[in-house]
Amino acid sequence: MNKLIFTMAFLFFGSIITSCASQVHVHANIRTAKKSFVKVETYIAQCDKERGACMTPRLFASGSGAVVRYRNGKAILTAAHVCYLGEIEKELNKTGGGVLLKIQDRIGRKSTVHVIKYNIHHDVCLLGMSDLDLPALRLSVKKPIYGERMYNISAPMGISNEEMVPVFEGLFMGNDKNRAHYGIPTIGGASGSPILNSRGELVGMIHSVHFRFHHLTLSVTYKNLWNFLKDSQDDIDTYVQRSASNAIDWPTPDVETLPLEMYFLKYLEDFEEE
Repeated sequence: MNKLIFTMAFLFFGSIITSCASQVHVHANIRTAKKSFVKVETYIAQCDKERGACMTPRLFASGSGAVVRYRNGKAILTAAHVCYLGEIEKELNKTGGGVLLKIQDRIGRKSTVHVIKYNIHHDVCLLGMSDLDLPALRLSVKKPIYGERMYNISAPMGISNEEMVPVFEGLFMGNDKNRAHYGIPTIGGASGSPILNSRGELVGMIHSVHFRFHHLTLSVTYKNLWNFLKDSQDDIDTYVQRSASNAIDWPTPDVETLPLEMYFLKYLEDFEEE
């Protein structure tokens, strides 16, 4: 009888120790993943053809993102509606203006970034910058399974300040109509934020929330995210090569002698030097 009690007690406490150790491991993985997180800021610059001048770029919206690695390339993953404004952007371009993008990392550094590639249908986008020295998330080799606990690092409503980055958790609920569903609360500003498994690996990216229930988050599916990164490999490699050779650097024109369509580049130059 005593032997039976001892065995049961050993199994009980052993399971507690194993559970605690596993939880500590999860927390460590999420803390490591936080280093890859960035806040994405979208600015718009408006120009006036009649006056031949442009306004200083102003903050239009903010979202979330994370540095990801696919094979040997690194880029910043965010939502397509964060990096591309559709008709708004087209109208701005007609007058010589445009959209500018910046990221802010967890230690407060701000950098100008450029769009590498986006997919409107799946609402995913990759951004690039020269000297991208932030740690990168790796895509999980296993797709999420129903009921699996997931984690989200984001800046909802722009709430994020250097080391203080909100983290949420919820369960994977399955896929429907090319969208993955997660039980994670979200709101504007979290678009583009990574969804991670317990190993800190990327499995999805928030792009929207269910209009009837804000604790039901919608993401690009694991399969579509995998395919997007795979299809973007050449684009990432090209961007890295051009960045290394300074082929994507913006010109630094003399604004006094420029035609209207070039004024925007001058404002971009000032924007990058902030």
